[in-house]
Amino acid sequence: MMDIAGKGNRRPLLDINIDSIALDRYNPRLIPYLPKDEKVSQEELVRVLYDHFDLENIGLSLVQNGYFDEEPIIVVPENLPDGFRLDAYDDVDELTDAYKKLIE
Repeated sequence: MMDIAGKGNRRPLLDINIDSIALDRYNPRLIPYLPKDEKVSQEELVRVLYDHFDLENIGLSLVQNGYFDEEPIIVVPENLPDGFRLDAYDDVDELTDAYKKLIE
């Protein structure tokens, strides 16, 4: 497990445009439904979600109840610039600002 900069190992919380997020082919929930060692497109990952998970109920819950910040969506950067180090930041707010610059 990686140490995260900041008091109490609190993670940065960011609003990220959905266009910047991709589904993870290595998500443990999806792996049982995917061919081994093959590249899989985002469309194929969406198909697996549609075929094997109750997306309609999840969507209805979001419409009825909204999104709960208490259960954040985890987003992991795919490619960090050379030299970008989490331990270079003394607190989570500085790390959050660095992530925002990367996203922009």
